[in-house]
Amino acid sequence: MTQPPNEPTNQPPVPPGYGHLPGPPPQPGYGYPQQQGPNPYAQAPQQAPGPYAQQPQGFNPYAQQGPGGFPPAPPGAPGPQPGGKGGGRKPLVLGAAVLAGVLVLGGGGWFAYAALTEDDPKKPVAQPTADPKPAGSPTVDDGDGSGDGRKEPGLNDNRKPGEDRALWLKMNETDVPGSGATISGMWVAGDTVAKVGYKSITGYGVADGKPKWTVPLGGELCGATRKASTTGKIVVAWEKGAGSNAECNQLKQVDLKTGTVGWDQEVAKEGLFDIMTNLRMTISGDTLVIARTGPTTAVKVSDGKKLWKQEGNAQCSPYEYAGGSRLLTVTTCFKAETEQLEGVDPKTGKIQWSYKFGKTWKINRVYSVDPIIVDASSEEQSKRAVVVLNPNGTEKLRLHGQGKFAASCAWDAWGRGIEGCDGAFVDGNTFHFMTEGKTAMRNNEIVDFSLTTGKVIRRTPVPKDRFVTPLKAEGGRVYGYLDASVNGLPGGIVSWPSNGPGAMKHELRFPTPAAAVERTFYSAQFAYEDGRFFMGSTSLFGKDGAKEKLIMAFGK
Repeated sequence: MTQPPNEPTNQPPVPPGYGHLPGPPPQPGYGYPQQQGPNPYAQAPQQAPGPYAQQPQGFNPYAQQGPGGFPPAPPGAPGPQPGGKGGGRKPLVLGAAVLAGVLVLGGGGWFAYAALTEDDPKKPVAQPTADPKPAGSPTVDDGDGSGDGRKEPGLNDNRKPGEDRALWLKMNETDVPGSGATISGMWVAGDTVAKVGYKSITGYGVADGKPKWTVPLGGELCGATRKASTTGKIVVAWEKGAGSNAECNQLKQVDLKTGTVGWDQEVAKEGLFDIMTNLRMTISGDTLVIARTGPTTAVKVSDGKKLWKQEGNAQCSPYEYAGGSRLLTVTTCFKAETEQLEGVDPKTGKIQWSYKFGKTWKINRVYSVDPIIVDASSEEQSKRAVVVLNPNGTEKLRLHGQGKFAASCAWDAWGRGIEGCDGAFVDGNTFHFMTEGKTAMRNNEIVDFSLTTGKVIRRTPVPKDRFVTPLKAEGGRVYGYLDASVNGLPGGIVSWPSNGPGAMKHELRFPTPAAAVERTFYSAQFAYEDGRFFMGSTSLFGKDGAKEKLIMAFGK
């Protein structure tokens, strides 16, 4: 296969951390001088845990300066994350060959891009080889909407004309170890929004926040599918044992609408080097892929029965997977210092095609599996490319556009993670991509790329001094989260035409009294469904006497 050693010299930007940030994503970039300043989004300074904690990042493979260290997190970006037993993110144990060949990125960073251009268009050759919509709108609490009769005064007091409401707010009420805990995971299905808590998952009514069901876990969370299956099922992993003897090997399949546990089983060890310190899971059809350090196994989402196993060898090994209507894997070849994206048959595990990047190139993100859009970079060469592939894995085109692009991506709490981004998604033949803020981390743009030509077809500016993260496209419009500003303005949901020119308009205006709470959701996940917006925390810090936010909802 032909390998493209010289990729675009000036490329676009990339993602922030797990989860998605309510604040603006400043990205000075890899090797750039950093500006220190207050972080209005952080709850408090945190101790830095293990190597998979969300480390402050500013990795910019496009900067023309030489390599440097990871700079401090800018205002609004996720900082060090909590976690028990070494940070809640278990160290990935790798052999010498792996350490030599794999660029392991910590959780939670924005990748700054320069322009998307192309130097050397040498193309590799491929080798053949629903989410449910929420319903129902029951009567809601006219207070701040704690939903269970417990008032958290102030969220809706003295709202300004035209402002909508904070429907409800849930605080963590479970004791958490002082080292903290990872609680990544939030899903909306029908009239239920499910949120991971400490050693449990709870389903809340979308309109009133009343608990509908709770599924206890026997230990701390150590893995979860980002999306549900088409039948509304998720799978989560939790630790068995304690301390250094804990293993991430317990799975539960949960029905999001009812809270019913469909199956509950242990992941069988597949050899001496099957190290279950974390599980990275994705769903494609009825296939659940379970990746970790060592082999990858797949079972049926419906009944948990084993389907197949993939193992690497001394030369190359599969490491990360992206699911959905297609199943893709990133395979790392250690000695060759290359990575390749491969299509996988979800039923059999058979590799269908391979697309190789050049030496020292690493695959950062798969923005879409249909069509296939992959983001890769070479730190050593200070280059990056966003490539669109055909269904058979051959290269179709590359994106070309001026600007510092970024996407708010969920760097997995339990590994590298290649899927799960806000601010980068496909709508028909258009790829929506957001830029960084132009001034003081504000005033970004939403840039639309043609998937026919790879060129920019439209730029949509955001309101002055604000930052917008596009979340989804529906009914001919794109919907995005307008962040709460540092000077006290509340956030909201805005929309604009998905095709053709048009200004942004408000769909939801969050209440001014709730802005302070909104801004302090640290490293949040977002969901916007059926006119309601949900923010979910991904970490608990376990501070004595501190009230920590779990999930908050806004609506009409």
